[in-house]
Amino acid sequence: MGFVGDDGMSMTFEPTKRTITCHGETHSLDGVHVSVEDGAVLQSRVAFTRLLALGVFALAVPKLKGGDAYVAVQGPDFAWVAHVDRKHVAGALNFANAVNQVAEDR
Repeated sequence: MGFVGDDGMSMTFEPTKRTITCHGETHSLDGVHVSVEDGAVLQSRVAFTRLLALGVFALAVPKLKGGDAYVAVQGPDFAWVAHVDRKHVAGALNFANAVNQVAEDR
């Protein structure tokens, strides 16, 4: 199953392998959570994974603008964000729910 954001970011996950992939980078679903969030919510916080991924530069990188939706994939040592047009929020929610359900099953 996969999801392609309106910014071209493509994410896929293999339920049987318990992996998630984006731009050739593959991670285990252990500790992964996917959410669909409003841009204003993401703008108001700096996630731990953002800080982990970017180090001290996390505070200097511009945050996402409000008024849009985003798929946020957060893992123990990585974070991905994809823009979602309002017309595609249902597909993004389906992707997030499917990944989260498999990630929670052990």
